[in-house]
Amino acid sequence: MKFYKSWVKTLCGVGSALFLFGASTNTHATVALFAGTHTVDTVIPLTGGSWQYQYQLFNDSNTSVGFLPNGVTENLISWDLPWFSLGGISLASITSPTGWSYSIETVGAPNLATGWAGIWGDGAYVFSPPFDTITQVLHWYDASGTAAVQYQSSLSGFGYTALYAPTYAPYQAAVEIAQINIFSNTTLVTADPVYPNSPYVFGTVPEPGVMALLLVGLTSLAFVRRKKTL
Repeated sequence: MKFYKSWVKTLCGVGSALFLFGASTNTHATVALFAGTHTVDTVIPLTGGSWQYQYQLFNDSNTSVGFLPNGVTENLISWDLPWFSLGGISLASITSPTGWSYSIETVGAPNLATGWAGIWGDGAYVFSPPFDTITQVLHWYDASGTAAVQYQSSLSGFGYTALYAPTYAPYQAAVEIAQINIFSNTTLVTADPVYPNSPYVFGTVPEPGVMALLLVGLTSLAFVRRKKTL
């Protein structure tokens, strides 16, 4: 997976009672001169074969690297993961930090209520298949308007339970760069967190409609064969 001006650092460890896939640190270099994010993620195997995913999101923005005036704020206000309806993530298990919420959003369809701009990627970086053609995202956002991740700070509490062990996949985060009465701009940055390695994501598992037609066909075939044997 290629990213514009980015690199990935990965640390893997095994705990005495928990398997940590991570805790991996995935870092994206500064974008637009001063904005950046990374994640630390932990994956815990649960009884029954499912996996608990936990993410800590860091705002790596730094006003000291550029020419920004005093008083500029660089707040991390949202971040998005690919969403596949059959990807094995339990919707009911999704957690959000205090003051944040989540929604399932459609690429190309902005939602003012959640701050979703409708954009997956902005041309500054390249996602690899199948993530370059996704149609939905899991969108976490600062619902309170006061819980954004300040620059050089982090926030944990993002997570969910899934049926599959981890692989890597992209996220994108929105960093709001603003100064009162001067300018306001939102920059998208990205990195590689761990993500459920579902066959619906990376494989060629048929869609539900195809599966239904296949089931009808097999049932009909079985019925015809049964009649011939009577």
